[in-house]
Amino acid sequence: MRIAYVGPFSFPASQANSLRVRGMVEAITLAGHEVVVCPGIVSSEREAKLPNATRVEGVNEYARRSGLSKIRGARGIFIGDATIEWLYSQEKKPDIVILYGTHLSYLLRLQKYAARTKVRLFLDVVEWYDPRHLPGGLFGPFSAMNEWSMRYAAKNVDGLFVISTYLDSHFSKAGCRTLRVPPLFLPNEINHSKPFRDENFSLNVCYVGTPGRKEEFSILFSGLKMARDRGVKIYTHMVGLTEADFCRNYPAAVGRMQISESTKFYGQIPNQAAKEIISSCDFMVVARQISRVTQAGFPSKVPESLSLGTPVIVNKFSDLGNYVREGNAGLTIDTLSAEGVCAAISAAAAMSKNELERLKASARDIAEKEFSPLSHAKRIDQFLREPS
Repeated sequence: MRIAYVGPFSFPASQANSLRVRGMVEAITLAGHEVVVCPGIVSSEREAKLPNATRVEGVNEYARRSGLSKIRGARGIFIGDATIEWLYSQEKKPDIVILYGTHLSYLLRLQKYAARTKVRLFLDVVEWYDPRHLPGGLFGPFSAMNEWSMRYAAKNVDGLFVISTYLDSHFSKAGCRTLRVPPLFLPNEINHSKPFRDENFSLNVCYVGTPGRKEEFSILFSGLKMARDRGVKIYTHMVGLTEADFCRNYPAAVGRMQISESTKFYGQIPNQAAKEIISSCDFMVVARQISRVTQAGFPSKVPESLSLGTPVIVNKFSDLGNYVREGNAGLTIDTLSAEGVCAAISAAAAMSKNELERLKASARDIAEKEFSPLSHAKRIDQFLREPS
């Protein structure tokens, strides 16, 4: 079948939304389908090799200005019209359109398009935004659009791919066809220098990404400091943030870090370089508060780390407890507190080299079985072919 994957994301790119689309496209093409990706945001990254039988024909949704969208800051409410024009311009229309996300303007336009052309419409839903984090806040237009889409409009499609059990339950209760698919990554083979621990004789942990309000940085770095104060040798690698960014945005955590002695900041670096750092570390660390946002989503950095053979230290939010257990792909933070982080870090530091190598092998095994495109290709193919 011919499948068009569209939405307000850039592609190819190293952001989580682009990586999600890439993993899904890998699985769909492995199932034998032809995919064209139509991102609505222009990407400056062109280095990524695309999956076979895939092409990219992007549009620039934010370049268009007509009607109410001429008002400064309002264009984001009305995007999707350029994508609809692109769909109508195709010489051969797709059999299926998959929309990434639930942007209401995109969704309503695509529902009209699908009704007129008899094309089937699917959604790929990966989060449920906190209204306070959207432009305009709790009572702004984006908040209202998001809630209406998630509670009503998104249910009127042929099927939904969902990233978490939380979203699966939400849409299944409304009688929707759903298929839960976590973030997908191809197994990674990285040529890197010796593990960092061979050079600095410490436990080396990394944090990767541009943290939002979901991250519990104060608790995380309080726990790291507590472990250091108890004699654990730890070195922290921060990918995605500069030291200036960190000090400016997270002042409460700065005093807990002993920055000059125990932390290296890399800032924004190419994805390949970030992968080399992750694969050279002993663990990746993720600590997030429990909320609707974190339960509905799924941190793509976890399966990406496992695919690189780097186990993780995480607290149990979203579906992570299904994949990360003690001695299986990583270690868990039992209580989201400084003491809980300290206990997990101390347990990691106490592991022998053989124990750590066994955990790295477990991480790769879990990634291949649970988070690879090949492991989900057949299920996705069946879901796409089933009648609505």
